[in-house]
Formats: sequence, C-alpha cells, structure tokens
Amino acid sequence: MKMKFGVIDLEKKGVYRYSLVVKNNITNKEYIIPLNERDKKGTYKAFLTTIDSRTTDFYNEKQFVNYLKEKEYIDFTDGEAYITYKSDGETNALNIIYKDQELLGNIAKKYKHRTYIDENDSEFQRNFRQFMTDIQKGRFYRFMLEKKYINEYLQRLLEEYIYGGNKSRGRDIIREFSRYKAFRAYILGKQQFEGKIKLKPIKLTKLSYKQTTFFNDNQVLEKKTGDQYLDYLIETKDYEKIAELYTLDQLEQKGVNVKVLDGLGQVETKESKIKKKG
Repeated sequence: MKMKFGVIDLEKKGVYRYSLVVKNNITNKEYIIPLNERDKKGTYKAFLTTIDSRTTDFYNEKQFVNYLKEKEYIDFTDGEAYITYKSDGETNALNIIYKDQELLGNIAKKYKHRTYIDENDSEFQRNFRQFMTDIQKGRFYRFMLEKKYINEYLQRLLEEYIYGGNKSRGRDIIREFSRYKAFRAYILGKQQFEGKIKLKPIKLTKLSYKQTTFFNDNQVLEKKTGDQYLDYLIETKDYEKIAELYTLDQLEQKGVNVKVLDGLGQVETKESKIKKKG
C-alpha cells in the first residue's frame, strides 16, 4: 500500500500537556517531577517526547526512582513512576518507557520538545507502512481498540479508509499517526500483543499538586472551522488536545472564539513543594 507522505510544521508550539509523576508506595502520595521544557525551567508539564527522552536513559523503574532520590527530588525509594495527562476532564496515565525501548527512545530524543514526528523520517515511514498492514488484521485491530492504543479519531479515519473505501482519509491517517503519542501507542501495543512486554496497570490517587483550568466548560467554541480534526476535537470537548496542537493565532484564523481560551498555555501550580537539590 503506497501512501503519500507530506510535511508538517515540526516547530509548531503546543501546550505542555504531560506530567512525570512518582508515587510513594508507602503513603500513596504522588509527586510531580519538574522538567526543563525549551525556554522554561522546572515546569510541571512537558511534551511526551521530552519525558521519554529522559526516562529512556535508565534501565528500569528502580534505577530511575533511585536516581530521583539521589538528586533529592523525592525522599523515598519504594516508588512507582508513570505519566499523567488530562483528556475530556479525566486524568489518564501512561506507562513510562525505559532503555529497552530503543526505537522510541531514539525518536523521542530526535523530536524532543515536539508533538509530531517528521513524516519523511525513515523510521516513521517504515513503521507507518507496517501499521497499515497490521491494522487490517482483525484480531490485532480488536486488541488495539480494546486496550485503547487507538484513539476514537484515528479509529474513525481507519474505518472510513479501510472499510468505507474512502482513500482521501489516507492523508489524515498519516498526520494523526505522526503525532508521537499515536506512534508510541502503536509500538507498545504491538509489543504487548506479541507478548514481548508486560505493562502493569496504573492506579491513580489524588495528586499533590493543583491543576489549573484551560477552558471554561460553560462556554462553547464555534464549530465548523474547515479543519476536520479541530471540528472533531471541539465536538468531543477535548480541550486539552486543542491546547496541545493549536496556538491562539491558529485558532483565531480558523474562526474559533479565542476569548474562551484565556489561560491557554498555563502550567500546573504546586500545592506542596518538591524538595530539590540546591
């Protein structure tokens, strides 16, 4: 299956969406680890590529948690580390990846501080072609949906393309798959499907920091912007994703009422301090 690859603006800034969290297994308290993100130091949200580029320097969770204890970010060693983010008002979690995930580690480091992978990247092209082959296998596709490795938007595009014969959706599929989170989900999902890795379930508790609000849910964004993906995000009220992928200028150009976007780009504020070295 041949599909045309295009180019997107890799330097487009989104919002720092993901938090690196460590939970004390004794007290069940969770602590967010500050990261340097572009020109911001010690921010409590980051790009997923930034977090993965750091954690893949470690062999496993134990080594990573011990390192954080040594650097005095935390004061315990019996801990569990994971990534959190918000979608549709809910807090969700992702497993952290470590040094054994060589492909994702290399991609994360190459596209650090970015949301998208270059569609002309040879590793992206190779894995995208394999993805389009794998996804047409019923058992694998059902597994990926059941485990939520494919989001609703990508699912709709795939079904229109594969089962509905709408070949124009190919371009949208490439764009969505080039989003690092979608690429990452495919790699990990395939490994889990093939029995190569086991990912432990993450039990979230109340975080020890305050989450700011990006949008006022009582206000409604204008729809039908001409951008199908943006219209979908508005319809599903995925405001965090909108904030991640679009700047205020871009949204204004598409006819979105930017007055409801006050606070776009805010980061979380701590309620309890994390002990830091120096």
